[in-house]
Amino acid sequence: MKLLKNKKFWAMTLGVTLVGAGIVAIAASCSNSTVKSKLSSQFVKSTDDKSFYAVYEIENFKDLSDNDKKSLNDIEFNAALTSVENKTENLVTKGHLVGEKIYVKLPREPKPNEQLTIISKSGLIKTSGLLISDNLNYQTEKVNFETTQPG
Repeated sequence: MKLLKNKKFWAMTLGVTLVGAGIVAIAASCSNSTVKSKLSSQFVKSTDDKSFYAVYEIENFKDLSDNDKKSLNDIEFNAALTSVENKTENLVTKGHLVGEKIYVKLPREPKPNEQLTIISKSGLIKTSGLLISDNLNYQTEKVNFETTQPG
């Protein structure tokens, strides 16, 4: 009976349960996808040079069903940048489907030697990580996010 009244016991039980559920959710989101995607090491700047985007290339876009293509328009992502000092900034945002690529807004401008992690909330796109190299590569053409791929 004393164990059931112990607050530390309940805090630890709840903590272990939440961590375990999170691990199961991430594993499940990685396994059921029909979309083959690859996180590019090239980044994109917005036209006003204030926003920065990571780019997912959809490798089998032409082979996807119309329903999958439509689902790609509505994916939410959690993008996190971890600095060399282990400080993490994250942003939950909706991706922009343009052509056969999905653009994911980053919390800020990436810097060399930082870690980028992107998690798709729907599970359609693989969770990806990238160590940013010393030579940051930004796309020169500006992308208009008003124009999206028709479903």
